[in-house]
Amino acid sequence: MDLLDPHLVQQILPLLLLCRAWSGGSANGGASDAGWRGISLKGPWSLIGEPVQPTLSVLPPSRVELEQGSATLLCVASGGFPSDWKLGWKVGGSSRSGGVSDSLGVLGKDGHYSWSSTLTLPADQWRKAGSVSCEASKNGQTQPVTQTLNPGECSE
Repeated sequence: MDLLDPHLVQQILPLLLLCRAWSGGSANGGASDAGWRGISLKGPWSLIGEPVQPTLSVLPPSRVELEQGSATLLCVASGGFPSDWKLGWKVGGSSRSGGVSDSLGVLGKDGHYSWSSTLTLPADQWRKAGSVSCEASKNGQTQPVTQTLNPGECSE
């Protein structure tokens, strides 16, 4: 069993948080202040189990692709935890599921996840869209992480 498996970490983490480590010795050199202290865990998660929001980058379609009548946008999410963040697209403020292709999350050496998603539109829809946004959302999170491109501000 892989100890870096995120599902295993999520199952074991609450148990680890209940553990205590005995702290002996004294910082003030005289009276002993030995006692119990919490274990310090290193990782991309917080001790209360809150997720780490990914950073989003959205790349516009290439000029060559637009000349061929198509527009593919790429959204890259990096540095998120845990692995169950979902990427979605909005075109002109409306959710879009057609023309979308998502990758599986990839666990990095630092314990954070990265994902990507592509959205393919006809070139004229890209040019007419007031905005195109990629959103990363997680169940239980009130606000998604959003990165928006405005087609009029992208050079062709």
